[in-house]
Amino acid sequence: MMVSKNLRQITGVLGWVVLLLVLLFACLALYLPAAPSMPVDDVDPAWTMGMAYALANQLVIGRELIFTFGPFAGVYTKAYQPDIFHFSLYAATLMAAGLFLLLALLKRGVSYYWVLLLVFIPIGLRYMGDPIFLMYPYLLGLLLSRVLEPEQDSMRLPLTWPVKFAAVVVLLPLGLMPLIKGSFLVSCMGCIVLCLAYSAYHRNRFFLVAFSVVPVLGMCVGWRLSGYALADLPGYFSSMSPIISGYAQAMSDPGNEAPLLLFVAACLGLGWQLLFRSESAFSVRLFLALNAGMFLFLAFKAGFVRYDTHALVAGLCLLIAVLSVRLVRKEGVTAGLMVLAVLAWLAIDRSHRETSTDDFYQGIKGAVKATSALLRDYDDLSVEWKGQYRSASERIANDCGVPPAIDARLDIYPWRISCAIASDLNWSGRPILQSYSVYTKELLELNRDHLRGNRAPDVLLIDIAPIDDRYPSLDESLSWPVFVRDFQLAKHLDQFVQLQRREQRRELDRQRLQRVKARFGESVALPQESGNLWAEIELQSTLLGRLWALFIKPPEIFMAVTWADSGQSTYRLVPEIAAAGFLLSPTLSDREQFATWLNHGNGGSTVESIRLEAQYGVGVLWGSDYSVSFSRFDFPEDGVPVSADSADAEEVPHDVSDEGAVSYTHLRAHETSLHL
Repeated sequence: MMVSKNLRQITGVLGWVVLLLVLLFACLALYLPAAPSMPVDDVDPAWTMGMAYALANQLVIGRELIFTFGPFAGVYTKAYQPDIFHFSLYAATLMAAGLFLLLALLKRGVSYYWVLLLVFIPIGLRYMGDPIFLMYPYLLGLLLSRVLEPEQDSMRLPLTWPVKFAAVVVLLPLGLMPLIKGSFLVSCMGCIVLCLAYSAYHRNRFFLVAFSVVPVLGMCVGWRLSGYALADLPGYFSSMSPIISGYAQAMSDPGNEAPLLLFVAACLGLGWQLLFRSESAFSVRLFLALNAGMFLFLAFKAGFVRYDTHALVAGLCLLIAVLSVRLVRKEGVTAGLMVLAVLAWLAIDRSHRETSTDDFYQGIKGAVKATSALLRDYDDLSVEWKGQYRSASERIANDCGVPPAIDARLDIYPWRISCAIASDLNWSGRPILQSYSVYTKELLELNRDHLRGNRAPDVLLIDIAPIDDRYPSLDESLSWPVFVRDFQLAKHLDQFVQLQRREQRRELDRQRLQRVKARFGESVALPQESGNLWAEIELQSTLLGRLWALFIKPPEIFMAVTWADSGQSTYRLVPEIAAAGFLLSPTLSDREQFATWLNHGNGGSTVESIRLEAQYGVGVLWGSDYSVSFSRFDFPEDGVPVSADSADAEEVPHDVSDEGAVSYTHLRAHETSLHL
């Protein structure tokens, strides 16, 4: 009898050890870049390669490089860069260790398969982006709820010293996450504020101190270990503010409403069950509902603002939120809510991926195989990956057709920066790497000023390739006058036009013509003036419109363009770029038209009139009226000397009266340190 009892105890301990080992391995498979991606000449891989190159060369994030990713971006992108890949491995290991301890603590009193599902479902679905990071602060909230439960509650987790030590460790990744992707700061700060408020309500000093100190300490240590000075940390976060704030207006994309409505219905059902279907104290129910609400709101924004494959983020986060209720409540959620959540996920998945059971199995099999190989044969894999990286770079260089003999500092517009890096050229990129991400006036000015900075490129390779059917000249709109003034056409390449910096700058003469009021849906005739027309279009968002944009997403704005030859086309208009100003006429649809225009001052299609339309919400989310200011600017002759006093000046409108009279002033363009 005693032998049987001891055998059961040994079997139980071995079962726990095996479970913990499986859980640890799964957490490593979730975060480790065990099968890193190699460079590819495409939009997203291009910025991934640019970020890796910038980090490997210690360009200061927030000053020389402005983007929403940080020094440990490789944990998110899973991209390989030989010089910094080890940083990605270290940071991924810390994330995996934190998640392992977090789930091991939440496992108490819960069947093991609930915990394993939370890890293996993302692995099988191969959604290794936002969901596996956004769920971390959410699970931290569940852990705090378990620890601060009333003593009589069977789900309560006693706050022993081992639990305190584990809690400190699991809080460290909360400081690391914003250094992986800066926008995760919103999720982490929301978690910290909510958990501090709940800890204060329960007068728990340990968690008040832990949530206040440990994430900040982890962030500072991680930032220093990546090679940056602490003085640069505030700039890293402040610099990405315009990228985050302008994202919804510039990058939103419509999609199928049915999956979205199912997602919202499931979220509302989960909120109702957390708040009202429980006998727990109201403070517990409110905390859990707020914790889940914050998690799912961020998932909604990540998934449905740009409603393409990003929607998969929202679908997986919904599954995680519903399944994880079992970690804090014995009854979990109702079968009806579980079915609704699965239906919402299926609707999203069928619209964008159509994952089969074999795909799920292959996802788990591939992750297990890759992670095992990484843990077992890292040195051999490192040599293999370096060879693959070189081969991929050579393919990109050959496909781009960029002359290898360019020795001068160089930048590429609008997004194919991988061509410069793969060709081992002297890439001197602008602060915001890719032109489609430059969608506010502040960002436009930063990239424009870089062209006159002390690390400005002397050679530009330019193509006209806007995304989302944007009007072509919206990309880097404020830099176009600099292209005219400071650069000249050097040659035509297969996929770019090459510009060379002028020895003498051309002075750009701009004349304000008129300012008109217009209404959505009405045609606006352009001034009957020959030459190039610059437009500044100012739209007014209502208070409801700003709230709508914050909590949902703003309606898109479109501009219907009619040309002098009676042709017509409709383009996406980004309001903040339109307000900053852009070349409206002529329309330059490709690089050949751009080259002709730059060289001769004419080319493309002359615009006769425009008409603005909104996706929806005119008069409610957008004011019915808007204003358009037209200016004309002419190209001077090549080689006109510029006086020393005006060498760094740009002629811009200074003041405009209601009648359209205009005076001008010369504003000195400062030399900026925003360079790559």
